[in-house]
Parts: sequence; structure tokens; C-alpha cells
Amino acid sequence: MDLTNWRQKKLTALMGEVTKSGLVSFAAIEASVEWSLAGSILVAQLRNAINHQEKFWLIGGENIATDMAPFNVAGSPREAARYFSLRWQIGVDQLMGLDRHFKAGELRTMAERLYTLVETEGIWKASCSERLRYIVIFESFSITNLFGRVVHLDRVGCPV
Repeated sequence: MDLTNWRQKKLTALMGEVTKSGLVSFAAIEASVEWSLAGSILVAQLRNAINHQEKFWLIGGENIATDMAPFNVAGSPREAARYFSLRWQIGVDQLMGLDRHFKAGELRTMAERLYTLVETEGIWKASCSERLRYIVIFESFSITNLFGRVVHLDRVGCPV
């Protein structure tokens, strides 16, 4: 599978994950891949397709947690990855306090690996050459099209 296909499939999967889990509650989402590393990690930007002020960073990939954060916590994909790494480190301390050592160990490993990537200068200079943009509109959402008719849309993900 080429990198563009991986990005597209991973972004679609991550968006499905955050909507199913309730992390995103708006009816329509625009998403763009801001940075990815050769089929292993992806940093994306999500925003409410109706209220464009609601924006988030999304991270996920192979062997890494899916997580979201408000867009204002970071000015770039690299800063967003640093934010997630530090947030996960704090999560490790909280899990240890709850006697959940196995989960804490997994989270620590992800945080440390992500921090190592953040500190690796060369990989951040090359960003996505093709930005993938999608709009996903979720079940039972009706919109009024340009001609004033109500259009009912089922679950779709479409390149923009």
C-alpha cells in the first residue's frame, strides 16, 4: 500500500474512532492530514465543518494511541506531537497512582517513542506533499443545499 492510501485509510479510521467514542460530537467534520511518517503515525487537523472555529489536533497510527487536543495547544504538527507526548507522560503518573501498572507501561512507551520522534529534526522538515482533505457527514444529518431543498445524508466520507 502506498503512503497516500495509508494516510487516507488511517485518517478515515481515526475519524471513525473519535466519533464512535464520542470525542467529536458535531455532525460534519473536515479533516486534513498535516504530517505523517511512512505508514506508522499521522497527525491531522479536524474542524467542525459548520462552525469552523471548533478545531482540534488528532494523532494516531500503528502501535500508538488515538488522541485529540484543542487546536490552540500547538502551532504545528510537531508541537502537537510534543503536547501529546507530555500529556501521555502525565497520564502515566495518574495510572500508576491507580495501580494500573500495565496500562501505565504501555502509555509510557508510546510517550517516549513519540518524544523521540519530536526531537528528531529531519523528519519534521518534510511535511505531507499532498494534503488529504475530507469532509465526513454523519448519520441522520440533514442540510439545506443551495436551492433550499433539504438533503438527507447517510454516513459518507468524501475527498474534497
